[in-house]
Amino acid sequence: MIKGYAYIIYDDSYFGEKSFKAAERKMQRETINNLKHKQLLIDQNVDILFGGDLINQEIVSTFTMKDFDIPFIALYGACSTFAIATIMAAIFVENNLAKNAIAMASSHNQSAERTFRFPNEYGGAKANTTTFTVTGCGAMLLSNKKSKIKVTRATIGKVCDVNYSNQFDLGSAMVPSAIETLVQHFEDFKVNADDYDLILTGDLSQIGRSLVYQALHDRYGSFK
Repeated sequence: MIKGYAYIIYDDSYFGEKSFKAAERKMQRETINNLKHKQLLIDQNVDILFGGDLINQEIVSTFTMKDFDIPFIALYGACSTFAIATIMAAIFVENNLAKNAIAMASSHNQSAERTFRFPNEYGGAKANTTTFTVTGCGAMLLSNKKSKIKVTRATIGKVCDVNYSNQFDLGSAMVPSAIETLVQHFEDFKVNADDYDLILTGDLSQIGRSLVYQALHDRYGSFK
């Protein structure tokens, strides 16, 4: 599925660079440049870029953006970074604070694993509930030009802590917030799951996904 939708695919996780962080910078740089090229934009046409990565202090995104003449606000939301960036960009465009705003997010498995779990070089066995950080980057342009595709509504979730502390099962840890946010969204806008073609979340893993599915199915019945 990824191969059919990705704009550029690399066979080497270093992408021809000397480090994984440099590889992620290259992903970000090429993603932004490809987006600009497809939309016939130059830096001066982009009013602001919201985005981030998974490395401390947003160091990858910061070094990437020094090569662009675009105002930049770094965001860190882990699984939610792209959604947050999209919401912020939509707010700026909706309120005439920007004509063109870019939402961007990236991660690199080999560098993110060092932050959240263990370096791959350790060769440690992973628990069945351990999630896997993607190596990839995506960017989207939000513009004040009318289009068939638009951001119509958003619900920002709350932190839901149920004292689940298994660091090797982050998917299940995110379940309460995922359920609360979806339920709040449905209630706020008087919609239900059947009104959407697809519902995406952060990586809940197989166990976390099944828990969210079961909770929503119990609540709404027709959820599928």
